[in-house]
Amino acid sequence: MDSQPELRERYAEEIPVVLVDGVQRDFWKIDEARLERVLRRAMAH
Repeated sequence: MDSQPELRERYAEEIPVVLVDGVQRDFWKIDEARLERVLRRAMAH
């Protein structure tokens, strides 16, 4: 996000942020199990 100031401005309070297919899936504390599920679903499509 450092190279994209508009994203830093948009997500400043929530960094780190996980976006999958443009949808915010997690922020602040990333849940490993939830991230794995979301990524598996995204890769299956």
